Amino acid sequence: MTWDPEACVGAADHSPRAIATERHHIFPKYLCALAGLAIRHELAPLCGTCHENVHHAIHHLLATGTVGGHLLAPGSRQLVYAWWAWWQGVLV
Repeated sequence: MTWDPEACVGAADHSPRAIATERHHIFPKYLCALAGLAIRHELAPLCGTCHENVHHAIHHLLATGTVGGHLLAPGSRQLVYAWWAWWQGVLV
C-alpha cells in the first residue's frame, strides 16, 4: 500500500520525497492578528521543511527587509514574496 500526499508546492522536487504535507496559511494568522486584520484563508500544501524555510525567510524579511541571502526553492520563493507584497501593502 502506498500513500500519495498532496504535493508540496514549496519545492519543485523533493529527495527523498516528502511523506506528508499540511495545508498552511499563506498569510500567517499571527501577523493578521498583529496588524488587526481579518484572517486570510488562502492555504498552501507544504512539507515540514518548506514550511520552516518559508517562516525563516519571513522572519528575515521582517527584521532586515531581505531573505538573509537564503536561496529559496521556486515555490517557497513565490509564497514568501506574495506574502511580502501583501505585508508591505498592509503597512501603508
